[in-house]
Amino acid sequence: MPESTESSYYSMLNDPLFLSPTDQPNLQLTAQLFDGSNFLQWQRDTDKKYNQWVRMDLLVLRWIMNSLDKNLRENLQYASSSKALWSEIVERYGQLNALELYELKKDLSNVSQDNSSLIDYYNRLKCLWETVDNLDPIPQCTCGVMSKCFCQLLKRFLDREAHSKLVQLLMGLNAGYEHVQTTLLSMEPLPPINKALALLQKIEKQKHINDSAGDVLTTSTAFASKKIHNFSSPESQNHGIRQREDSYEEGFKHCTHCNRDGHVIEDCYKLKTCTFCKVKGHIQEHCYKYKAHLARKGKGKATGKNSNTTVKTRDTDGKIQAVLTAFPSVF
Repeated sequence: MPESTESSYYSMLNDPLFLSPTDQPNLQLTAQLFDGSNFLQWQRDTDKKYNQWVRMDLLVLRWIMNSLDKNLRENLQYASSSKALWSEIVERYGQLNALELYELKKDLSNVSQDNSSLIDYYNRLKCLWETVDNLDPIPQCTCGVMSKCFCQLLKRFLDREAHSKLVQLLMGLNAGYEHVQTTLLSMEPLPPINKALALLQKIEKQKHINDSAGDVLTTSTAFASKKIHNFSSPESQNHGIRQREDSYEEGFKHCTHCNRDGHVIEDCYKLKTCTFCKVKGHIQEHCYKYKAHLARKGKGKATGKNSNTTVKTRDTDGKIQAVLTAFPSVF
């Protein structure tokens, strides 16, 4: 059968006024004839597959009943068929709940990003949008006129709803998105909300990177300023000296002349004068000229005022001699 003929045939079968070749005027619809006293039996005896249909309908009926709350189930248990049960549920609970719709739209008007991430903010909005759409759906055309409409009225209506959601998304954003808000609202036509969300997420990521870098810079600057203040401020230096002087009695030593720890001003070598070379800043025990003098004399011990000073070893004397040879002008 050609494709066009087959399509035409199935269209005829779906027509409620279609008559097949077996539909004859003398056709008997029931196996039992109505005689005026068997109405209950006669009205149910409509098809040879009726018993199979009853079993299937009872199964569907039980599925629906098992999906209901216990309290609701008790009030609906006497439904005669699955269709009757479903119709009663729709009639009781399928009507628009104006109070619930009011609460949802009130929540929508108060939604903003606040401290949440962009994706969390969008998910809260999307959940409320879908709940409102399910509670108050867009009316559907039942007469077939919309299928023949050439002005795309339905598409324009859906675009209007999408634009309204995009504006609401942008209105609830935190500060810092002003530039991208202006850019998106200046586009013609307005972009789909998913495309706008992708652009906003890029801006959010860049803001996060900039904020992290700013925090690191602020912390480093504060640390450096504190360090400079501690080392350069006379007040901080005097405070440190006072602390060390306060702890001097506990065994801590600090020289107020060279500003070093480990000795006091009385023992500061920078204030000492070598008795051998007469140069200030060291003592005879540490004088290289004195050690070189001992090396030249070949003596192991010094004589004179500091007679207890010992020349350490031959190796040390040899190194000193090498220094004297290399730098004679220094000594």
